Amino acid sequence: MTSPTIKTMSFSEAMIKVREDKKITRVEWANNQFYGVFKNTVLMLHKPDGKFYNWIINEGDLLGEDWIIVHNN
Repeated sequence: MTSPTIKTMSFSEAMIKVREDKKITRVEWANNQFYGVFKNTVLMLHKPDGKFYNWIINEGDLLGEDWIIVHNN
């Protein structure tokens, strides 16, 4: 049996999903407790410690093509 293919997105596509109230993460991050989301109209990162932090977008984020929607949170 083969694994299902994960549909990845560019950063701009992922930001559209965040605006639709979706949680996003990167395949590279390998931890679904680390995700981006809008919280109180601010772009935030949720980290495995359970806290939200202001997301300072970097070049790696902008150039990443491995963004996915988090489905289990």
